[in-house]
Amino acid sequence: RPIIVYYISVSGQTLEQEISFTRTQDQSVSFSCKNINQCGSYIFWYQKKEGEPFIVILDIQKSNGAVDAGYNHPQKDDFSASRKENQFHLKIQSVKESHSATYYCACYQSGTHSGN
Repeated sequence: RPIIVYYISVSGQTLEQEISFTRTQDQSVSFSCKNINQCGSYIFWYQKKEGEPFIVILDIQKSNGAVDAGYNHPQKDDFSASRKENQFHLKIQSVKESHSATYYCACYQSGTHSGN
């Protein structure tokens, strides 16, 4: 049975793209996070399943590609992340039905913010 995995890239509050990946079980899938010039120090990857809250999978440091997967995501061992040049990648090595979700790449924009 095909597994559909959606990827949405979010930079600040600007929706960049939506891509649908269809995989069969045990295939791999990789997402690229682009257009991150305005991002601050960290890129975050989130998983969103229908009717459930957003869950942080991991973050990756923009400057050196260091990955922090200490968010206790229930499937955290299934994911890996890497940085190549100015793109950041999230990979699921062996897709399962439980990975069917929407995946978001997001960041905080660099600079200071003041509240009113």
